[in-house]
Amino acid sequence: MPSTLAPDVRADSYPLVDLVEGVVRSTELEVGGKRYPVLLLRRSGKVQAFLNACPHQYLPLDFQGNNLLSADGSMLMCSMHGAMFTIDNGECVNGPCAGANLTAIAVHEENDRLKLDAVLW
Repeated sequence: MPSTLAPDVRADSYPLVDLVEGVVRSTELEVGGKRYPVLLLRRSGKVQAFLNACPHQYLPLDFQGNNLLSADGSMLMCSMHGAMFTIDNGECVNGPCAGANLTAIAVHEENDRLKLDAVLW
């Protein structure tokens, strides 16, 4: 399924109702006065969040298109060079950045919205 740009985005949160199972959302969220490009995905009821930057060249995964999930929906893909990342931990398992990881982002739910806790550098 393709990712879609986020509707109804406030600088510091994202509406949980818009996080549909198996759909990647690309948006920007703010924490500590800094804005971060993020990818959000709900899988098996759990929300995963990653910095939207491929560790190969630090371009957004959706730089050349919104199709960020593998055909079976089990992996995230970089649209630029086809790198494949596990959804569970963001590890690159195939492509030019094999062995590297997407940067995970800790999130929590608050008042029916998703908020960033911290970017885990």
